[in-house]
Amino acid sequence: MEEKELIIKFLEEDTDKKLNLNVIGDPMIDEYFHVDVSRISPEFPIPVYKSNTLEPSSGLIPGGAANVAYQFNYFNVNVELICLINKLSQVVFDSKDIKTNHSKVVDPLFLPVKKRIYSEDVPLVRWDIEKENYGLEDINKHLMDLVIPDSDCNIFSDYSKGLFKTPWFRKFIKKTKSVVDPKNNFIDFWEDCTVFKPNAHEASLLSDKKLWKDQAEFFMDSIRCKSVVITQSGNGVVGKDDSFFEVRPETKVEKPNSVIGAGDCFIAFLTMAICRGFSIEDAARIAFAAGTFYVQRKYNKPISPAELFSSTGKKLVTKPEILAKRNFKLVFTNGCYDLLHAGHLNTLKFSKNAGDKLCVGLNSDESIKKLKGDSRPIVDLKNRIKMLESLDVVDYIVVFEEETPEEVIKKIRPDTLVKGEDYRNKKVVGSNYVDELLFAPMQEGLSTTNIIEIIKQNNK
Repeated sequence: MEEKELIIKFLEEDTDKKLNLNVIGDPMIDEYFHVDVSRISPEFPIPVYKSNTLEPSSGLIPGGAANVAYQFNYFNVNVELICLINKLSQVVFDSKDIKTNHSKVVDPLFLPVKKRIYSEDVPLVRWDIEKENYGLEDINKHLMDLVIPDSDCNIFSDYSKGLFKTPWFRKFIKKTKSVVDPKNNFIDFWEDCTVFKPNAHEASLLSDKKLWKDQAEFFMDSIRCKSVVITQSGNGVVGKDDSFFEVRPETKVEKPNSVIGAGDCFIAFLTMAICRGFSIEDAARIAFAAGTFYVQRKYNKPISPAELFSSTGKKLVTKPEILAKRNFKLVFTNGCYDLLHAGHLNTLKFSKNAGDKLCVGLNSDESIKKLKGDSRPIVDLKNRIKMLESLDVVDYIVVFEEETPEEVIKKIRPDTLVKGEDYRNKKVVGSNYVDELLFAPMQEGLSTTNIIEIIKQNNK
């Protein structure tokens, strides 16, 4: 199956069943600062960073294991972050819809913070503020209080900050599927895990072997994991399940905007795909595609299903629910688009300008016959879809069989609904499911019906 079809299948299956996942690991806070640099200090030969605030430009962003949990935000997943936190981080994570019901709040805990300073998107400084074992005198007594609830899979996200200092979690490894993202640690702790996922550097250090196939064999033999997945940055993913596999970029990989948290994104999508029944190799392909998209963004921003769908280059959405969870303003308009004309184009442009992306609801052939009679449509559905797909202004197309798009609108819940000006004083179907209703200006006398009448008159 091609990568595009694989991603679409993954997104369609995400709408069917909710997963219950646990992320166990070392949380952090990420902060991004943007400063002006225009002169060298007279005190020392160093640049002067100038800003008008002490607050990070980004606000406080979940990092580390918390970023793994953050990446599930728009997917059909119930995720719990299990770790040690303080009251501030609890507020931050809660603001990002990260559940910490099974975490332990420890007042004196010092949560690691990473401050990154940029000037015109050029990274200048990374400042890590942390204390060993979160600054706790006896971290072990707090670790023993942690309990991992039942789930479809446990993700162990090790950042070597102290959560995995002792093997308190060992009894949970075999309880259900487990995916491990290790650091340079005592790998015996991860015996009997389901999937072991180091990056290329970690795989080399932890195995003391140079070739990835030897590394994979070593991990499977030494910790008895069922599968090994090794990420190789933009070069792809390799590993072993029943046999060795390689996932390589299908096209030239764009230069990343930011690789911060790319591993967190990868392991989140790898886990979702595995839990939805995809093979390890196909799960790695899906996760690599998601990671490739993720690194073009900033501030650890989670990917939404609608965005991942767009990354395939496809526009026809067979499951409208895919568009329901998103992080952009979606505009919806609908019609038959039987004979595409300038009036249609003006409405589509008006609609697109009202938001970030445009979804067009398209009547099926049977739907049009019910509305306009057996002589319509003039152009069949397949070709009407092709016409709309060719327009840059259109981002998504959904086909509906009913006479109105109400059910589709109900499933998608767009932010804005656009109808023609002639609907202004009428009841607009689906308007109760949106935040905003707009009316596009109409071009007098320009309609498909009028065009058909002109053709008939000219043929007499």
